[in-house]
Amino acid sequence: MMTLFLFCYHLFGILFLPLLVVYAGIDALCKPQNLRTYLKRLSLILPQYQPKEEKRVWIHAVSVGEVLSCEPLIKLLLHREISVWLSTGTEAGFETAKKSYEGMNCFFFPFDFWFSAARFLKQVNPDMVLLCELEIWPSFVWNAHRRGIPMYLVSGRMVEKDFRRYRRFRWFFSPVFSMFSGLFMQNETYTRRMEGLCPHPRLKTLGSLKFDAQLESWNPTGIGKLIPEGFTLCAASTHRGDERLIIGAFKALLPLFPQLKLVLVPRHPRRSGEIIGILEEQNLTYTLRSEEKRCEAPVFIVDTLGEMMGVYEKCEIVIIGGSFSRKNGGHNIIEPALYRKCILCGNHMENFEDMYALFKRERALVSTHRETLIEDLKMLILDTKKAARIGERAFGVIQKNRGVSERIYAEIFNRLP
Repeated sequence: MMTLFLFCYHLFGILFLPLLVVYAGIDALCKPQNLRTYLKRLSLILPQYQPKEEKRVWIHAVSVGEVLSCEPLIKLLLHREISVWLSTGTEAGFETAKKSYEGMNCFFFPFDFWFSAARFLKQVNPDMVLLCELEIWPSFVWNAHRRGIPMYLVSGRMVEKDFRRYRRFRWFFSPVFSMFSGLFMQNETYTRRMEGLCPHPRLKTLGSLKFDAQLESWNPTGIGKLIPEGFTLCAASTHRGDERLIIGAFKALLPLFPQLKLVLVPRHPRRSGEIIGILEEQNLTYTLRSEEKRCEAPVFIVDTLGEMMGVYEKCEIVIIGGSFSRKNGGHNIIEPALYRKCILCGNHMENFEDMYALFKRERALVSTHRETLIEDLKMLILDTKKAARIGERAFGVIQKNRGVSERIYAEIFNRLP
């Protein structure tokens, strides 16, 4: 039965392929630099072939956060003379991978057509595949399983909305998950949900790789010298709707705190024009990061990629973007916690529900709402000692949960690192 389902999945992929080719052609006409990416993901351009001289592990980390979170595990593997090939699924993730892991084989993950997956697996020729968080591509998984390549889901996530989606198609995904050699989840809640989908014999709770992140692994980009002086708020990874809310709160607080500054980091830098429009409506001046000059204006817009850590270092309070809308569901709170920053989250952190609950239990963040954002910010600006204590507790949560890379290594290789 599973063979029939996979055949239908492959067939649907082939039928979809012409639409993808048309879309890729139109996109490449508008943005010629994207053509090469499409050719790579379609396996028309493959990673450079290299003869295998040692054990080889293929790690897939879809975007920036996952790429950075894998750094301690990658270091551990390299220390044990295991070659690492790293794939990503986004342009930002790929750029981050190239900067963070110079000399490593970094490439785009293939589109999930059986022929693309097969060609990539043959070219890379891994001894093992590690998929980070929740990147489940049936054609790729089937191809790896057919070749006898062990696969592991590491730092696995299963948030409520994903669980509902996978449960609806349990008849299809349960056999796909069963092809893995191990499913290592971030917390007990995710493990219980995964067990409801696939009672795998090697389903375990090992923790989130994000807890192992280290500040010394970040390569400074120089953005710190451009951020304005003053008491600085950071709005991190914002989505449409966040900016109008946060800019409105910032403007309301300016008469009380003239030295207040705002750094806006949109999730998608291409939206900077839209943000500029909101600032001009509010008669607020701004400086763009891409202008390469020190910001003297009240607002600094980071219209570049891969510089979030440099922003956190220079800010006092971090507002998590995407957390004011169920549609977006929030973003990672571990990175600002590494810098002991006071974190404000809206009431929609569905994408990081258990991490959010953990930090909230430890009083390591401030939970806010659209209606209370101004008052919560005012309270923290007036009581900087309280904000500092919240930041210290956030860092303490990270310290308590470290060691995930070592646990994953020990489970996979059946020995201590």
